[in-house]
Amino acid sequence: MAQPPDWPYAAGCNHHGCSTVPRLLPKWKPTYQMNRSTILMTCNYTGPTDPSTCSGWSFIDFDWSNWKGKGDVDGWAKHKPMDCEELMVKQVDMMVAQSPDTRAFVYRNSIMALPWFTSVREKITDPAYAPWFMNFSAAVRSNHSLAHVPVCDSNYDPPRCSGLYHDQVQTPGYPHGD
Repeated sequence: MAQPPDWPYAAGCNHHGCSTVPRLLPKWKPTYQMNRSTILMTCNYTGPTDPSTCSGWSFIDFDWSNWKGKGDVDGWAKHKPMDCEELMVKQVDMMVAQSPDTRAFVYRNSIMALPWFTSVREKITDPAYAPWFMNFSAAVRSNHSLAHVPVCDSNYDPPRCSGLYHDQVQTPGYPHGD
C-alpha cells in the first residue's frame, strides 16, 4: 500500500509553541526593494500570463486557474484529460526564461485533491492510494440522496459516480461551464 512521503525536515519548536511544519528561511540576502521582496500572485483565465508583465519581480505565484480557458479560448479545462499541471509547468518555464532571477511557483490547493492536476488524478484513480482519500459513508453509497453533494456527475450518460468524497466547487464546466 502506498504511503504519503515523509516530510524531509524536522518539526520545530520555539517560544510560540511547536509545529509539524518546519520554519524554512530564505537563503538569499534580504532587501527592502519592493519588487525584489514581494510575492506577486497572478492568474489569467483566458490563456498564459504574459511573462513580460511580471518580469523583474522576485517571486511569482501562478494560481492553478491560470490558463484555464475561460469563454471561447483554449485552456486546460477544455482538454481531455485536463492538463493543468503540465500547462502550469510550461507557464513557470516561460516566466523563468523571460526573467531568470524570478522565483516562480504554482499555487495548488493542498487540502482538496483537484483531479485537473495529472499527478493528483493518477493517485485518485490508483487503488494503492485509496487510504489517502475519504470515502462517502456506506449509507450515502447505498442511498445517494443522503449526501449533501452530488455523488454522481449527470453530465455523462450514464452518470459517472465515485465512492470518494468530493464536491464540485470550482470544478471547470460544472454544471454549466465557466
